[in-house]
Amino acid sequence: MKPIIPPRRKTLFPVLGLTLTLLTGMATTAGPALAQRSTAYTCSGQVCIRVIPEGMSVAMDAYGCNYKTCVTLTGNATKYTIKGSGHGFFGHVHIWGPGVNRYSDIGPDPVVTALGRGAGKACAEGWDLVNAPLGPSVGLACKDVR
Repeated sequence: MKPIIPPRRKTLFPVLGLTLTLLTGMATTAGPALAQRSTAYTCSGQVCIRVIPEGMSVAMDAYGCNYKTCVTLTGNATKYTIKGSGHGFFGHVHIWGPGVNRYSDIGPDPVVTALGRGAGKACAEGWDLVNAPLGPSVGLACKDVR
């Protein structure tokens, strides 16, 4: 008895070949996206690090949190951006460092950003103002600008 081969089976191998070609093309174009994704921060507790692929240039930056307040620095002593953010409280965030001294608006999950210049310590401190006018500090996070 001779097996019956459906007519579609004759087109199966060319379709598989085309599919493999497309997948290979997608893999080669996904390279930059994978490299970009690999620069994401990995955090454990209050320490965050990121791995930058060799040959990829990025601005010097730092990120850290303490309790409910986080600080993000991007740039270097010539010019840097500092961002202070609060999480899970109503109040404000105060950021300061070389060439910077600014407060956020008062509200839930406050955020403030500023430009600075100079080397030294840059910080963000969150203040919970539920019991205004004074409230407790809800974290002080600092990083060095170099």
